[in-house]
Amino acid sequence: MTEFFVGLDLGQANDYTAISVVERLQNEKETTYNVRFLERVRGAPYPDIVKKVTPMMRSLGPDQTTLVVDQTGVGAPVVDLFHQAGLYPVGICIHGGARVTKEGYTWGFRNVILWESCKCFSNPADSKWPPN
Repeated sequence: MTEFFVGLDLGQANDYTAISVVERLQNEKETTYNVRFLERVRGAPYPDIVKKVTPMMRSLGPDQTTLVVDQTGVGAPVVDLFHQAGLYPVGICIHGGARVTKEGYTWGFRNVILWESCKCFSNPADSKWPPN
């Protein structure tokens, strides 16, 4: 089974916004993750980011693709823009609290949990759009 995850870390003002596409291949024996696309965008208004990500989501097949947006800081209004575009992302709020929380489609994670569980290996040759 193949699933895709589109990750979006929104930058403020002069910061970069990061967009990633990760493919998860799963069979009876193993699960493999492949980074299929990475991009940093600077200076783009949030509605332009939504316009950039929306066709990616649709081309990958919305039924097998999950959009994950960092809702910390400026992310909540951008999640609303995705809702208006017909996409319903999972929101992630990174905090320093003591536990994982869930409210609707928004999860809250301690920053330590995210860093400890993040193991990404990518090959720049695989970072192209659209994925093969």
